[in-house]
Parts: sequence; structure tokens; C-alpha cells
Amino acid sequence: MDGTSILKDVKRGVVSLIYLFYGQERLLLEEAVTALTQLLTPGGTGDFNYEKFDGKTSTPAQVVNAANMLPVFAEKRLVIVTDAPWFSSEKGEEEGSQKHLYLDPLIEYIGNPSPSTCLVLVAGEKVDGRSKAVKGIKKVGQVVEFTSLRGMDLNKWLDKSLRQRGKKAQSGVFDYLTLAVGNNMSALEQELEKVSLFVGSAEEITMQDVKETASVNSTLNVFNLIDAVSKKDGSAAILQLRELLRTGESDRKIFYLLVRQMRILLQIIPLKKRGVTEAQIASELGLHPYVAKKGVEQSRNFTPQELIQALEILRDVDEKVKTGRGDSLALIEGAIMRMCVKLTDK
Repeated sequence: MDGTSILKDVKRGVVSLIYLFYGQERLLLEEAVTALTQLLTPGGTGDFNYEKFDGKTSTPAQVVNAANMLPVFAEKRLVIVTDAPWFSSEKGEEEGSQKHLYLDPLIEYIGNPSPSTCLVLVAGEKVDGRSKAVKGIKKVGQVVEFTSLRGMDLNKWLDKSLRQRGKKAQSGVFDYLTLAVGNNMSALEQELEKVSLFVGSAEEITMQDVKETASVNSTLNVFNLIDAVSKKDGSAAILQLRELLRTGESDRKIFYLLVRQMRILLQIIPLKKRGVTEAQIASELGLHPYVAKKGVEQSRNFTPQELIQALEILRDVDEKVKTGRGDSLALIEGAIMRMCVKLTDK
């Protein structure tokens, strides 16, 4: 089961006796823990039926003792263990070993959990699915990996988070954000907070607002470089290249991003002639929606012949760099200037 399914179950009041939560997306994981806390212990962390342990300093026996206690004036207790170290391969139990004896109380509890307790075990990014404890939890409860949302699911989450701030987003904003930041939900949450503060009392967040506030990556910045090339503006293209270098990107990474985008544009042109939609282009070429959108826009400024010429120029640079026949950055700058001049010869 995934993180979003757990949240749906909790909203319906469906709760398992034991949960093992793990995974990279900690924001979504914390949302699930909060939802369970609000449902089972209305009094929050001060509730008589709420108990929390730090797995780094607590033993399985202490956790089991708490889980076996009866609730006070309620149907269930909630016991949460953070940073539980007992489910990774490094901590996996072995028959007859000290590790096995250490985990024995927890394994016994998993085999016969208290019907009046919800035990939530929060592990790290990975768990060992072969361990007795993990296998046991799968039989009586839920083992849930929290991974980042993607596509429409991520956009829906972003929309919900923004509306909680009393804001809404202009079309394309979420696609731009996820390309600029990635699908790390904690980072995206920070960007939403930043842009919400930036617009002040305005209800709608525009693409320009996000472009002014978001921390962008090199994939986005290379679009500006290609825009300058498409306009045959060599000076602006070199300035964009140097701006990318100033932010810490390597010249070789910029080079390969430039090659990749030129190849994408060459693929987009025939698809456009066939009447393929922007969404279909993204799907067929396996592109992020914003990359497809930007590619469609940029492809209007090139002919297939120009893109082939550009790729030939870039291939020449790659060969020279790999054979030690010139400085990488100087060759890339020279190629950009050649592209801006040579591409005018149709």
C-alpha cells in the first residue's frame, strides 16, 4: 500500500493495528502520522492514550509494554515509534543471536497485537522485506513505503496545499515548479510558501511570480541559452552560458543538456506536422510536461536542417574535447557563436 491510500483509509476511519512507515518522502509520511494522531487521539500529544518513543533510545520491550496498556476512556491507544532502527538489513535478526533476542518481544507482539492499540513504527528510507518482523507486520497490519507523488497526483497535492493558503495557480505553474525543483514534496512546499509570501494579498499565482521566486535547476536555465541561439543572439547566449557556470554547473553538463534539447526539438518538429498535441508529445517522447511545452515553443524558431547543423557543430566539439584538442569551455563558446551565425544560412 502507498502513502496516499493510507490517508484515504484514515479519512474513512479505517485503521490497522500495526503500521510500518518508511521511505524517502518524509512530508507525506508525517501527514499520515498526523492524520492518525488527529483521528485516534483528539487531545493530541497530551492525550492520555498517546505515547511516543524514540527508536534510537528505546527498546522493543518498552514499546511492547506501552502497546499492551489499555486505553483510558477511549477505544484505542496510539503508540508511535520514530527512527525505529529494527527493520533495516543491518539490524536484521538472526536465529540464536543477540539481535534476535533483542527483537523477540516485538516479534511476539506482532504475532498477537493488542486490538485496542494502533502501533505506528516509523523506519528509515528502506526496510528489509526478508526480516521476520516485516513479514509479520504485513500479515496483521500495513507496511507502507512513502515515495514522492508524480504527474497529476503531485499537481493535485500542490493545488490542495496552495488552496490551504488561500491561493490558486495559473495554468502551467505546477509543471514549471516540479521541473525546477523536482518532486521532493518538502522542497515544493517551501517554494509554495515562498511564492505565497511574495504575491502578498493576490489570490492567483502566475508563471512570472514563480519564475521570480523559484530556485531553478540547470535544465530550466538551459532553455534561456537555447532561446538566445534561436534568435541568433550570440552575445546573449554566451551570457546565459556564463550565468549557468556562475551557479556552479559544469561546462560539460551544460553541453550535454544543450545536445539533449536540440535532439528533442528535432523530434518534436515532425510530430507537430502530424498534428500531435503537446500532451501527446510529452507522452510519446517521455518528457516532463513543461519540457514538452517549451520544446514546442522553441521548435517554431528552427528548421530541421538548422537543428541537424547545430548537432553536427556540437558533435565536433565533443570529439575535440575527448581527444584533448582544445579547452572544453572555449570550444563550447565557439560552438555557440558558430551556431548563431551558421544557422542563418538556410
